[in-house]
Amino acid sequence: MSQIVKFLLHCVVSALYNLLMFAGKIIAFFFIISFILLHIRSYFYEKGKHNFGRPVLIFEIITYSYLIICGLYLLSGWADPFANADPAQLGRASAKSGGKGGIVILMIKYWPYILIGWGSYALFQTWKGGWFEYLKK
Repeated sequence: MSQIVKFLLHCVVSALYNLLMFAGKIIAFFFIISFILLHIRSYFYEKGKHNFGRPVLIFEIITYSYLIICGLYLLSGWADPFANADPAQLGRASAKSGGKGGIVILMIKYWPYILIGWGSYALFQTWKGGWFEYLKK
């Protein structure tokens, strides 16, 4: 391949990586799907359908690992988004919707830590629960 084709290929791959790898919508999708996959896997294994549960388990492990990697990536350049916010304004925002706004503000403030914590906890529980043994069968 010529140098121009290699350069263009590198640019396309790099752009796709930056666009898809750690985009907010992708991270949110994997975060939400990680909770849903727990129930899907449990359903298949309770019904004895291990052939269907194994791909779900593999996707679940990939999802948890992705969440940990995203959390570490975000943490490397993380700045508190509410560092310069007025405390009175934060108080009013957190009081909206019956106090549920405070939970949202806390999630935004500590988002990388939530990703790392949930991904690590779920991956550890998957390992501790013996689910990795189903991959060998």
